[in-house]
Amino acid sequence: MNKKRKHQVPVRKQQNEFITPAILRRTIRNMLPFYREIVRNPAYSAAWVQAVNKIDFVQMERLFQKVSHAPIAELGSGYSFGFRTPMRDRLYVNGFFLDPAQSKYKVGEHLVVVQAILPLYLRLATDIPFATRVTAAINSGNTTRLNSLIRGLIRSRFLLTIRAQDSGFRISFRFPISRKIYTNYALLGVG
Repeated sequence: MNKKRKHQVPVRKQQNEFITPAILRRTIRNMLPFYREIVRNPAYSAAWVQAVNKIDFVQMERLFQKVSHAPIAELGSGYSFGFRTPMRDRLYVNGFFLDPAQSKYKVGEHLVVVQAILPLYLRLATDIPFATRVTAAINSGNTTRLNSLIRGLIRSRFLLTIRAQDSGFRISFRFPISRKIYTNYALLGVG
């Protein structure tokens, strides 16, 4: 008996565009002076959070340019910095967003999160083999591998999740009292 087969269109999983260790490392190196200043200088940290809460992009750019001379291709909501890549019309973006979105950033919570990611960022900026392993995990969408690579560098009781996503990563932190979730990310965006 010849059964008639239904024609099935293969469902294609959306693939990440591949990033290179050089793209990731350049973005991280551009951001390091900013994150270091957040940790080092309480007045700068407070001014930054105030500008973010007011959605004052001019002040955010002014504050960023005080500590980093990296050219910003885009400054987005929450806060994100986009840097040009060799890929046509693509930026590699790094920043934070807050959930729920209507929430206001708090200086102390923001500081705790930046302190937590700083060891990871330092390692990505200085250790090419490590950055290569991280980008391999990102490019394959292997969140388990990404977790095993970077979880030990993020020492915070508020760490919630680490995910490979959008040719990059998302690292989320939850603060139990405020119930806010701060997410730090590095990912490929449109520019």
